[in-house]
Amino acid sequence: MLDPELGNRALEMQAEDEKLVQEFAPKARKEFTPKALNKLVDEWNRVAPVFGIKDQYPKFSAAATRLPVDFTKLLTMTASAVDDAITDGLELDPIKLSEISDDQGLVILASKLTSLSKNRDFKDWLASADERPMEEESEEETDSNQAMSDEEFTKLIATKIK
Repeated sequence: MLDPELGNRALEMQAEDEKLVQEFAPKARKEFTPKALNKLVDEWNRVAPVFGIKDQYPKFSAAATRLPVDFTKLLTMTASAVDDAITDGLELDPIKLSEISDDQGLVILASKLTSLSKNRDFKDWLASADERPMEEESEEETDSNQAMSDEEFTKLIATKIK
């Protein structure tokens, strides 16, 4: 049987994670219109299979001042993959979620997703992810990762999202 304290801690951690993601999610100066939001959704749904995601993200029916946590996580994953691919030498436009504050920013992001969905080098790079050797961590690095403070974690997430 699951320890209730463990279950409560897991829920707390999930809530903290969602709060952190929401903190770094694109925020509209006014509102993101459903038209711009759905353009972004359409392009995300085109690039999702590149990441092995078959489910389509649902369309928006109303304006929003922030992107939902689950959608922000998908976009953050994409931005992180693009950053890693750039580090590995691919020529891609970086995705900076923190710079999005209006419909034009959403449309620009949508066009970057369109490019990713058609980019053979990026697709090949993602497909080869399982074949790339993982960097081995020293015992010292492993210990420091386990002892990462909330502040260090927040900084790490912030650098990935920017």
